[in-house]
Amino acid sequence: MRPSSRARGALRCRQTRSRRGRAPDGLGDKIKPPKGRCGDGHGSILTIGHNFTLKCAHFVTGAADKQGATDFTTGNRVVIQGNSNDNSLFGTAGSDEISGLAGNDTIFGGESDDTLFGGDGDDTFFGALTYQSTIDGGNGVDTLDLSDSAVDFSASGTFVIDIDQGVSISNGASFSDGSYSNLENIISFDYVAIEMIGNAANNTLVASLYDDTIRGEDGNDVLSGRDGDDMLFGDAGNDTLTGGNGIDSLYGGAGKDSLVVLGGTGSDDLYGGNGNDTGDFTAITGADMVFNSASQTYAFSAGGTTYAMNSIEKILAGSGNDLIAGANAYTLTIDGGAGVDTLDLSSSYINVSTLGDYVIDIDEGFSTNGGSVFDFGGFSNLENVTSFEKVAIVLIGNGADNTLAGSIYGDIIRAESGSDTLVAGAGDDILDGGAGADSYDGGTGTDTIDWSAETAAVMADFTLGTAWIGAISETFTGVEQALFGSGNDIVTVDTFNNGAAVDYVWNGGDGIDQLILKSDGIADEVDLNINAIGFENVAGSNDDNTIQGTIANNNLQGRGGDDILTGGGGSDILSGGNGADTVYGGDDGDTNRGEADIDNLFGNGGDDDISAGTGEDLVFGGAGADTIRGQGQNDILNGDAGNDTIYGGSGADEINGGDDDDSLFGQGNNDTLNGGNGNDTLGGAAGSDELYGGAGDDVLTGGIGLDTLDGGAGNDLMNGGLHADSFVFGAGYDQDRVNGFEQGIDTLLLDASLWSGTSGITDTQDVLNAFGALNGTGTIYTLTFGSDVIELQNAGGINAATLAADLTIL
Repeated sequence: MRPSSRARGALRCRQTRSRRGRAPDGLGDKIKPPKGRCGDGHGSILTIGHNFTLKCAHFVTGAADKQGATDFTTGNRVVIQGNSNDNSLFGTAGSDEISGLAGNDTIFGGESDDTLFGGDGDDTFFGALTYQSTIDGGNGVDTLDLSDSAVDFSASGTFVIDIDQGVSISNGASFSDGSYSNLENIISFDYVAIEMIGNAANNTLVASLYDDTIRGEDGNDVLSGRDGDDMLFGDAGNDTLTGGNGIDSLYGGAGKDSLVVLGGTGSDDLYGGNGNDTGDFTAITGADMVFNSASQTYAFSAGGTTYAMNSIEKILAGSGNDLIAGANAYTLTIDGGAGVDTLDLSSSYINVSTLGDYVIDIDEGFSTNGGSVFDFGGFSNLENVTSFEKVAIVLIGNGADNTLAGSIYGDIIRAESGSDTLVAGAGDDILDGGAGADSYDGGTGTDTIDWSAETAAVMADFTLGTAWIGAISETFTGVEQALFGSGNDIVTVDTFNNGAAVDYVWNGGDGIDQLILKSDGIADEVDLNINAIGFENVAGSNDDNTIQGTIANNNLQGRGGDDILTGGGGSDILSGGNGADTVYGGDDGDTNRGEADIDNLFGNGGDDDISAGTGEDLVFGGAGADTIRGQGQNDILNGDAGNDTIYGGSGADEINGGDDDDSLFGQGNNDTLNGGNGNDTLGGAAGSDELYGGAGDDVLTGGIGLDTLDGGAGNDLMNGGLHADSFVFGAGYDQDRVNGFEQGIDTLLLDASLWSGTSGITDTQDVLNAFGALNGTGTIYTLTFGSDVIELQNAGGINAATLAADLTIL
């Protein structure tokens, strides 16, 4: 290859063919300048045709080369030009001029006062600090790397590296390292303390291993302190400051800055300045990060090292299981990073007046919902939060497995999804674990679990502290009340009333919900209108329960104990269970059950179905067409108003139909049946019964036994049935008929008031003679006392001659 001879002293590698027919490609090629052309005192230009490394010193190495060659190692000047590729250009011992032109070039200035031009592209310059070089980075993001420079200079001042002015001594010494321009990044030499100054560009400034001061000036700068006790000033722009080892002071200045702690041996001070600034502790893994402050400057411990922070709005934690504790009421954003991280605000204080609630959102940060400008910033990658102690808060979790701890006041804690642990502390708190298998600790106060968002049935046992929501199991303690969702929920509690420090359920929500009481020796009071809203069904305990229903259809069970059940509106099912119970059915058609012991049952309004149970019960059907069953023992059964049907059961019952048309059945034993007003039907069945029809056209049937039938006012029909029956007739009874009157067995009891004012009546025969008459067929004997008439009928015939023996005068 022949060198070009276009200019004196110029050495140009042409695109000519080599001996083998190829242009030089930088791979094994040797370029040798002609005699006298490489360094002739006017400078030699080496123009590179391909992307490869060229050192002029490679041409002549010294005494072993040809006669007439120029030795570049002795300080002759050389001019080197790159091309559009990424070149590596090396200067000589002389004052070189090196131009990288286009491409991302690496330029080494050599050992003299060089002039280095980066040109276009992101270039990197390596220069010796002891020479007055001129460096112009040109376009692109350019870097000056002084880390390999040897500094052998004695001065009492500080080395100052100005990205625009070069290197000087701060005490005014004449030392100068030339001038710099169009540089963005500087890496300092290692072994002397320096002051480094950036410019308006986005600078990357790397300090030495000693105690340095770095100023970013304008632009979005990256400042690295490395070893030593460094002071880093981001100044204007959104800067990133990393202190490294040593006791460093990081000042963010204006802008949105990031102050990075690497977890070295030093205790750094972080000053965010204006803007929303970040303390980045992601390099510290598995450390506790504890705030302790009485002002806006935080004493902050992480990984055993204490840091001071001022005007920091956001914290990024590391990848370990972090504890971030004690932040105060200033704008602060925290990012927990990887791992299971905890924010502990319990030692923090708040001195802010707002009109709303304090809200801590584990993803969004801390704010108030009352319109205050107070804002604690945003949180991210946190799993656990312990709230402030001395202010009520709303604490909101996220989808992770959160541990959320409230204050000593009444908090609202919501965990969203995940298997969460909610700790309420003191105060009357509301806890909502969201989806997932959650654990609740209500602490002191009257605390509430909020299951209102659940659509599946919740089966919660407050005596065991467990709940099942479908296949998901949850646990809780120190919780007194709960809110339920749209499922058919079943809730078990022990002590339940309107007092304090007891289980106290608020709202069953939608669905058909049941409340089950367990015995604890304390009488329970449940009012589904007040302290168990939304519950439809209640099963009492063996204690004395008072249970009040609603206008809905309730199922209230007293079970053991002397209970008071009130159905309210709706078609209720009321069961007193064992014990002496009092049951009030309410206004609609209820089903009342007395069951064992002596019960008082009140149907009240509606068409009720009442079963008195096996004890000696007192029943009032109330208004409506009631069905009443006395069951065993001696009951008093009152139908009251309405067309009632009453069964006495096996005991000696008193059955009162009351108003309207009733049907009364004594069933077994010796019963007393009173039809009352209305056209009643009375049946004595077995036993010696007393049947009183009362007013109205009644039908009385004695059945088996020695029965007494008294139709009362109205046109009554009386059937004696088997055995010796007695039929009563008196004044004002109207027209009665006795079917199947058996002479010599049955008795007609006549009240003397029937013939009042008639003389000559001394015995029953006189009565028959004066008022009686047998019909033509001899089957009906009629006694007529004015408007009152009674007929004795027997299909087998009536013997008038012996009838007087079957009459008794009352």
